[in-house]
Amino acid sequence: MDVKTINSANARKNFSDLLNESGFGGHRIVVTRKGKAVAALVPIEDLETIQDMEDQMDGEEANRILSDPNSEFVPWESLKRSTELFTEDFLEERNQPDVSGDSCNE
Repeated sequence: MDVKTINSANARKNFSDLLNESGFGGHRIVVTRKGKAVAALVPIEDLETIQDMEDQMDGEEANRILSDPNSEFVPWESLKRSTELFTEDFLEERNQPDVSGDSCNE
């Protein structure tokens, strides 16, 4: 299937027509900004197909993990520390005090 490409300024001006092209005409339209693809208008059937595929993959992944629960085990202390490090780095970048009010105390 051919894909139409349109820049964001023209997409804004012609949104109603593009919506009809995609929704009723079945066309896929890529919206660009500064020459880079940033979004797409696709028929709802395409989106539903993608979501069905994602759901199937999620189900397969869940079944794999449930078949061997230890395969995905991450010790709590390890996860807690990596989260703390991320938070510290984030706050340093923002140069803001920690106001999270962390209620998880161990």
